[in-house]
Amino acid sequence: MAATPTSRKSGSSESKRRGDEIDDTVPAREEKAGGAGPGPDEPPIRPTIPLDRYRLGNELGRGGMGRVVEAFDTQLGRTVALKEVRTKGTHRRFAREIHITARLEHASIVPLYDSGINMDGKPYYVMRKVSGKPLDEMVARCKDLDERLTLLPRLLSAIEAVAHAHSRGVIHRDIKPSNILLDTRGHAKITDFGLATAYANRMEQTFQGTT
Repeated sequence: MAATPTSRKSGSSESKRRGDEIDDTVPAREEKAGGAGPGPDEPPIRPTIPLDRYRLGNELGRGGMGRVVEAFDTQLGRTVALKEVRTKGTHRRFAREIHITARLEHASIVPLYDSGINMDGKPYYVMRKVSGKPLDEMVARCKDLDERLTLLPRLLSAIEAVAHAHSRGVIHRDIKPSNILLDTRGHAKITDFGLATAYANRMEQTFQGTT
């Protein structure tokens, strides 16, 4: 909770400072029904994606907030995965996902390449496309317990990735088999930080307020 301002000037300065930061603890407020546009917690609609930069392909998956499609980056000549918002009123939460994912650097966390606003005013981000299957599908294909147990060694890198996120002050909050991909070489990749929260800033503020 923000401290009570001691003067109009200091209150205005504090409000502006906090408004420039991404709040990692407060969920996004949904857009009011029948609203004409983004609310106060939505980013300004300024298209930043070149019309011909990414050629969109087939949909790879979707969740409650967005969808992921295959895309081709014509500037760098590579296939990527592009995630974009598909639900109104979730721009702030999506921006938090981008901010959190960008701070993580681990071989078993899908890296973020780019982000911006598309021509429809929807935020998006671009990440490496992982060719493989989610863990739940791999488990379902196993015929018996012995086959399922062979998957365990592949998950060690995923455990290390979660530990890395914790060391950066990030809690995923949605670890489940469908959010763990096994690529064609058998390496595990943690995906979807849409529900993640960052606690480092909160802890820092607590310690600073302790005497």
